[in-house]
Amino acid sequence: MAAAIAARSVALRHAKAKQEEIKRVMEMLRAQDDAEVTRVFEQIDTAGRTARYELDRDQARVLIQLVVGESSVDEDGFEMIFPEKTKGGGQAGEVHATLQDMIHAVQNYRVYLAQRDDINELFHKHDLDQNMKLGREELRQAILESEAALRLRAVSSGLGYEVPERDRREVLGFTLHLQPTSEDLDRIFQECDRNGDGGLSKSEILPALELWSIIAADRVKKGQPRCILS
Repeated sequence: MAAAIAARSVALRHAKAKQEEIKRVMEMLRAQDDAEVTRVFEQIDTAGRTARYELDRDQARVLIQLVVGESSVDEDGFEMIFPEKTKGGGQAGEVHATLQDMIHAVQNYRVYLAQRDDINELFHKHDLDQNMKLGREELRQAILESEAALRLRAVSSGLGYEVPERDRREVLGFTLHLQPTSEDLDRIFQECDRNGDGGLSKSEILPALELWSIIAADRVKKGQPRCILS
């Protein structure tokens, strides 16, 4: 038992250190990226001095590749920012990205890259039919697993792991075991399944999990009873 507690403590310290390092690197890169995005944007937008100061889809891809410094752009990360398909199978339309749009796009792309390994692991565990998409039940299981991890962090918070405010699940000394309802899943798929194919791809999963965090935090705040107390 003592060995298990010690191992958990070490794992949580490593997780906290990783969390802090990612935050530090992202803040450093953000300051560098703003200037670099502006420089590259002005180079690519050769028509900008007489036109609209906007980049199309291909130009946006080139800018992200140059600023981030990768040999190629991760298609799932790019699709998360600039979806190509809309519900019903239609085209999302041309990209008309302003300088401010591209600054935000690079920030969001780096967020995707920072979590890419976790996304791949999540799909490895929960994409049971291996169709590169998560259906409703697969997403529900992924959320339940993430909620179990949050409860572990809450129990271990005394070991020095800081739980972000929106990830806390305690009310009046009780730990809430939140579970997504059918209505929650309806909302997530309605808002995040952008092409309406009934599954969430890797480009759609981060917005979906972000929306669940908002739903869960709101439920904790309001004390809604769709949970189990322990």
